[in-house]
Amino acid sequence: MLPHRRATARYRESFLQRDRIAELEGLLARAHPAALTVDFGGWQVRRSRGGLPHADSVWPRASLESRPLDERIASVERFYAGAGLPPRFLIGPGAQPRGLERALLARGYRRSSVHQVRTLSLEAFASRAESGAGAATATVAADGPTGAWLDGWGAAAGVSATARETTGRLLARVADPAAFAVASVAGQPVGYARGIAYGGWLGVDLLATTAARPDVGAALAAALAVWAADHDAEQVHLHVDSGDAAAALVADLGGRVALSYRFFERDLAAVSRPPARRGSGPAPSPS
Repeated sequence: MLPHRRATARYRESFLQRDRIAELEGLLARAHPAALTVDFGGWQVRRSRGGLPHADSVWPRASLESRPLDERIASVERFYAGAGLPPRFLIGPGAQPRGLERALLARGYRRSSVHQVRTLSLEAFASRAESGAGAATATVAADGPTGAWLDGWGAAAGVSATARETTGRLLARVADPAAFAVASVAGQPVGYARGIAYGGWLGVDLLATTAARPDVGAALAAALAVWAADHDAEQVHLHVDSGDAAAALVADLGGRVALSYRFFERDLAAVSRPPARRGSGPAPSPS
């Protein structure tokens, strides 16, 4: 290939990759709606008072303010401190402005384990699930997260009863079709996952297990793949927390890592709480 054609191909690939990352970040936000969202100079400041971490975090999707970065971060910290919540940022490849990650670390923020979004075709996803079939079986409920599903998922994921209730309310806000899968072995529930169908995608997340067996992940995937095919999905994005035991459930399901991100969180006790000046922070307004 001629040099200029190679350069053009690299540019096209880079552009498509940025476009895919932006699409996946948007789907991630769509799948985890917050109770309250405030636009703060291009940063989406989200608050839900517990539950899913995405819904209690800042999504720094754009940087539209000229104030010093430390001042902007301090204003966000006051916003969360006023709600009694630790400040948390979701930092991925699209986070703006540059230098935000370094600034957060300098202020004492801790990084979470890496979260990955893997992508593959629904056909490949279903095929890999079928090849991993074992003793586990799975069922899907498409009428919302039941109390039994939330209790089972919460117990497996180590989520408190209060956070389960909040999570249930947030999941009920999702406008797109959703399915809640339960995998069982010998009649005992051992694995949980959620699927969302939107824009030709099946999103799979909220993985939790009490038995890290490959066939549990395969059973969940197989059930969700059948459901997604009825909702015109053609591709899958699979959310995996590399630091979570449930990551073992999907280890054999494949997929290409299309997006990686971390949460950066600071202890609430470490956040200074001077009285906020008028206009110094985001003003809450319903999303």
